[in-house]
Amino acid sequence: VASLEQIASRDAIRAGRTWIEANVPAAHAIAGNLMKRMMYLPRCAHRLHILFLLHDVLQTEVSKMEPLRPLATAFKPHLVWMLRPSYQLAQSTSPDGEESGKILKLLALWAERGILSAREAEEVRAIVVAKELPPPNAQPALAPGQVLHQAAVQAGQPPTLLQQVGAQLSAQQAAAARAPMPPQGQ
Repeated sequence: VASLEQIASRDAIRAGRTWIEANVPAAHAIAGNLMKRMMYLPRCAHRLHILFLLHDVLQTEVSKMEPLRPLATAFKPHLVWMLRPSYQLAQSTSPDGEESGKILKLLALWAERGILSAREAEEVRAIVVAKELPPPNAQPALAPGQVLHQAAVQAGQPPTLLQQVGAQLSAQQAAAARAPMPPQGQ
């Protein structure tokens, strides 16, 4: 990640991709840690360079035309949370700049190349470009997360990304409600 701070050189991206490919068994942990790390990168260009690395990883895996895609499977749940903060930072620092367009272009390429379905890409885009997300306890009337998720599973349909996000938010809210309250200050 640090080697991509100043410039996204071919060598740096290739080295990052090679390392990720060599550590496929830890792909879920790598994806989660990369997502968390990106949130703390202060420069939009650095975040964009990480997204270019991610694009190279995903594109290389898809180009192999193999039925199993362990890296895409590991990174897919994290894509929206890598793209959204990057896009929001780009919009806040330079609303008319090219960086937000590059982020959305990557999303479009992932849909075009089959990394994401058209429906997933639409849902990710909606979350990425939204100025504000609803609070975790504000569930839309038609998509209360876990209920729709369970209904979709019972109907034999995979849940949509928005349903998955709703379920995650509901689970986080439930965990927060169960957590003991810290003692108040003196």
